[in-house]
Amino acid sequence: MRLFVALALWISVSANASSLTLDRIFADPALSGELPRSLKISPDGKRVTFLRGRSDQQERLDLWERDVASGETRMLVDSEALTGGSEVLSAEEQARRERQRTANLRGIAEYYFSADGHRLLFPLAGALYVYDLRQPADQAVTQLTQAEDGFATDPRFSPKGNYVSFVRDQNLYVVSVESGEVTALTTEGGGLTSYATAEFVAQEEMDR
Repeated sequence: MRLFVALALWISVSANASSLTLDRIFADPALSGELPRSLKISPDGKRVTFLRGRSDQQERLDLWERDVASGETRMLVDSEALTGGSEVLSAEEQARRERQRTANLRGIAEYYFSADGHRLLFPLAGALYVYDLRQPADQAVTQLTQAEDGFATDPRFSPKGNYVSFVRDQNLYVVSVESGEVTALTTEGGGLTSYATAEFVAQEEMDR
C-alpha cells in the first residue's frame, strides 16, 4: 500500500514538473503568490503596514494595513485607482529600481511613516501622496505634488511631519503637508550637479 501511494505521488509530481521550467521558477510573478513586502510596524504599535500585489497583477503593489488588536486587514490605497492604471517612470527611477532588482514592480514601491505615526507618505507615478490614518478612508489621501511638474523621488517627512522633502530635476524641494506649497531649496542642479542624490557609484556599491 505504501509503495502504491509513493508511486502515485511520484507520478503526480513528475507530471507537474514536466510543465514547470527553470525559467518559470525564477521568473515573475512568483509561484508563491502575492506575498507582502516592506512590512512596517507603526510608531504606536497599533498596526502593521505592508505592500501587496493582486492575484491577477502581482507586480502592481497596493498599500495595506493589519490592525494588531482586531486582526482586521484592509487595503489603504489602491494604486490603480489613483493612476488609472497608467504609470511612466523617469529614467532615474527606472535605473534605481533596476539596481534594487525591483524594475518589474508597479504601483506603490515604497512608503514612510511620519514620526508620530499619523500619516503615511508614498510616491506613485512621479507624484507624492500622503495618507492620513486619522481621516475616513474616502478623505485620507492628499496629493502633494504633480508628476507634470517633474518626477519626484526620495521623499522624506520632516521630524515634525509638517513638511516633506524630495528631489526633482536634480534639485532639493520641500512641500507643506497642510498647504501643499512647494519651495525649492536649491536651483543650480542640472548636468553634472545633483543635490540630495548620491552619485551612481555610492548608490550601487554603498547602498546609499
